[in-house]
Amino acid sequence: MARLVVGLLLSGAAWAGNLEDTSAYANHLAFASGRVDPVLRLVNGAGLEVGGASAAPMGSVSKLYDGNPGTLQDARSWLEFDGDRAELTVDVPRWRRVRNVSFTAAESADEPASASMVFEVASGAAAEVPLERRELSRKGRMAMVEYATRDGVALSDGRLRVGYRVIGLRAARLGEFTLDGIGRVRQGGVPARATARTIGQWKELFAAAQCADVRDRYVQARSGGATAALRSLLAGLDADFSTRVVYWRQVPDLEGGYTTHSLILAVDDTGNRLIDLVRAWIVVPAKPRAPVALVVLPQESDRNAGLEPLGVLGEREMGVAGELARNGVAAATFASIEMGNGAPRVGDYFFAYHPFAGSTAKDVDTVRRLLDLSLDPAFQALAGFAVDPRRVGIWGFSYGAWISLVAGALDERFTAVAFSHFAYRDEDIAPGLSAVLYVPQLACLDGPGAAPLPVSQLLRELAKPVFAVAPDQHLLASWRRGIDARLARVVANPYGHLVTRSERAAVLDFFFRTFSIDARAANAGVVHKLPDAPSGLAPFVERENRWRTRLIDAMSHP
Repeated sequence: MARLVVGLLLSGAAWAGNLEDTSAYANHLAFASGRVDPVLRLVNGAGLEVGGASAAPMGSVSKLYDGNPGTLQDARSWLEFDGDRAELTVDVPRWRRVRNVSFTAAESADEPASASMVFEVASGAAAEVPLERRELSRKGRMAMVEYATRDGVALSDGRLRVGYRVIGLRAARLGEFTLDGIGRVRQGGVPARATARTIGQWKELFAAAQCADVRDRYVQARSGGATAALRSLLAGLDADFSTRVVYWRQVPDLEGGYTTHSLILAVDDTGNRLIDLVRAWIVVPAKPRAPVALVVLPQESDRNAGLEPLGVLGEREMGVAGELARNGVAAATFASIEMGNGAPRVGDYFFAYHPFAGSTAKDVDTVRRLLDLSLDPAFQALAGFAVDPRRVGIWGFSYGAWISLVAGALDERFTAVAFSHFAYRDEDIAPGLSAVLYVPQLACLDGPGAAPLPVSQLLRELAKPVFAVAPDQHLLASWRRGIDARLARVVANPYGHLVTRSERAAVLDFFFRTFSIDARAANAGVVHKLPDAPSGLAPFVERENRWRTRLIDAMSHP
């Protein structure tokens, strides 16, 4: 039987270990291995086999099934066969709900091939799935065509068999195969409409049409509090698309005492996989005996930051998912949208599709979807664990702190909120978060002395257990103002914009106490206090000033 392998490789790094094939931004590199039976791996996590009735591939498979059907002139984008028949077999796992199946082919324009599709369920019963043929392009006697199922298909937990027979021309080329269009880049790519890379460009393009409405909505909502005002500013992202799991792999770690569920979620329908697909991970205790607490861990916005809470990147400060799971708490994390800081500039692509929604709206929407999935009884039954909806928390660092604060305020399902080092003063939020396009609508409210979203007010309105870590004296004093000390604890890290091991342990202990879990977080580093008053930072400020004075003196006298 002729088979192929497509390895899913993480962008930007040669990863080893259990997560190497979970990237939605994969280079679908086809290769054959002589040591093991190769299998064509799709982004849906199933295997696709090329049946024994077909000849072996003719060495031109470097881009097979990569989401780019290619052209009639580009044979390398196609699987060529010199027999008259090909058979494809795809296993559809229980967690998939396939709504559309399609594949492309280059064949005779005068004598179309014969294509059929049959779906077999576990009991052995089988039913034919109707296919429709559509011609995409033509050159001479050859045509590029697509065979696709009709609307209304719903396939799960079975085996899909696709038969393809050439009638007249004995040589043909079989191309892209997709389930639900996952991995396909639509013709035209990024929309032609103008997009914004800076807040200046955003205001030039959209301020005239948007700002009057933004200000009206904000003024009306502001009387309901800072949370209502925040909600009004995050309008602009169409969240009607139903989340789909398109890849799911369970990786048990018996030594660590937990299981990692590596997922790819379809969260949008723009046709650009960088926007539509999100990598996510849910780490759960190996043998949960009762519903477990859950902590969502959103992180900073760069291409690999979703791996940080898993400890994969070597960031010990935030590698907490395993520690939570070892103590009976599940953890969920995801790769947030990139806003610059490396190629590809996903933020640039994102604005082409959602010009009025910044990365905050996108990532808070992903948090909502990830929580929906984690709390879904059907998903829990398949994954073998259950979440206690009364014990759901969120904790992020830096940009992830902002997402934690916003999601914790807007989503009542979060019963505990922690955030570390959100580094904007109230008066800097409007110009700062709009300049980096996290919330572009804030630019409409930017003015002298403007503070449209006071963090201290958002904290007061949370009305749930909160643990906030400030990066400096000013923010410590500001966030503490008027809060309910029985619910919220605000402290500062004397080492600034950095999650130390002591801080990590303090935040984890906050969740353990809040969720009534008999555990203490490990702290193998230097132990230090997290002051809850500005005066407690004075010794650290004095020390830094001494070091700064010595450094300046040394540079002045080489």
